[in-house]
Amino acid sequence: ATARELVVTLGSVGLGLGGHSLAFLATLPTQQLDGTSADATWSLVIRNAQGVLVHSAFRVPARPLTSIDVDDPVFSWTHSTPDEPSVVTFGLNFNEELQGIRSVVFLCPSRVVHDCRREEDFQIMGMGFPSGTADLASTSRIRYRLQDGAVIPVGFHRFQFRVLLPSSMPSPNLWYVVMCQSESCEGVSDSSAV
Repeated sequence: ATARELVVTLGSVGLGLGGHSLAFLATLPTQQLDGTSADATWSLVIRNAQGVLVHSAFRVPARPLTSIDVDDPVFSWTHSTPDEPSVVTFGLNFNEELQGIRSVVFLCPSRVVHDCRREEDFQIMGMGFPSGTADLASTSRIRYRLQDGAVIPVGFHRFQFRVLLPSSMPSPNLWYVVMCQSESCEGVSDSSAV
């Protein structure tokens, strides 16, 4: 492997059908790369145990780098009883003012739906978080749209809403908070997600 190549060998463990995620620690460049440069793309090659190519994706454009000074994430729920409602709370500490954010999107795991019927069912706790409107149209996502020019202030901000849990929790059980530069952001794969 070269400095720009990462080789992962699973040995005798195979990956079955379905979605899989792998995570790696990497040093990212400190400046935005030219989008036409080979350094601004990545490729993925999957080979079977015999070394035969079974899947690949080449020259996939890298996403723009955005630095947001947010830490101390908190996630809690009142309980995890199947087929019951629960109140979930997301919390984030913003260490600096954040400008240019038009929506904050909260994504539930598969088969978990939010139980917000009115905007008042989605609560923001903390001083000074910008006003906006909660888009509750999708049952798996709440999109909180900020007013144009809004600035998220320094401080700890919590967001709370009710969800309905399925008879069995999905695997993986991943919840997301996505900061977006667009009001129409759909989630983590959206081009406006930072």
